[in-house]
Amino acid sequence: MKRESGNRPDANLGFFNFDGRVEEHEHGIRSANPAAAAPKSLPTVFVLVNAGVRRMPDGSSREITLVLGGVRSGKSRYALKLAARAQRVTFLATAERRKDEEMNRKIERHRAERPQHWTTIEEPLKLAAAIESVSNCDLLLIDCLTLFAGKMLEVFGDDLAAISGSISALCAAVKAAPYSIVLVSNEVGSGVVPAFELGRRYRELLGEINQLVAATADHVVLMVAGLPLTLKSPLSTEIRS
Repeated sequence: MKRESGNRPDANLGFFNFDGRVEEHEHGIRSANPAAAAPKSLPTVFVLVNAGVRRMPDGSSREITLVLGGVRSGKSRYALKLAARAQRVTFLATAERRKDEEMNRKIERHRAERPQHWTTIEEPLKLAAAIESVSNCDLLLIDCLTLFAGKMLEVFGDDLAAISGSISALCAAVKAAPYSIVLVSNEVGSGVVPAFELGRRYRELLGEINQLVAATADHVVLMVAGLPLTLKSPLSTEIRS
């Protein structure tokens, strides 16, 4: 929908190894069917992605930037400032309205922070198709991969092939896009180990997504306390958060 106004073996190989499902995880994303029984052990599924460093054609300014950070680290604000340097911007929001007043307030706050002339696409799951549908765009801002990971667990459950396919399609679409892309994602691997099984699966899944996207990106920035730390290839222009 559009309207005017979100331990890998090597750099090219990611893997997921999840152990069943539970009702919820630390980010509050719930299973589509919490009562459903799930196998205690699932096979490892490998995702082959050509995630090498991008090589741009001579004269091209098209770049991919991944902005990582914890909760309230300033990552979304920093990504907005990166996007504001472009003339034609499309915002791809992965958040969806639910019976959650806190989330709905957050969605409204983020909408208010975006320039009115930006085009907004709302798509929580089919990110590859959404990326491919974008036209008349200089920069696409995707905020965020965090909710995309949770939506995949909710919709696909234990179907690791479907999860792998979605991630592969996302990476391929990002690499093929004819415009610059800024992606926002949470870094959730540095905190307390989740008490719930689904929470641990979610944390591993998002970590693998972040690794694959980071390998594809030209630039990777980690936000800490509102300060950008360059992890991969400094940006050509300094952006202050």
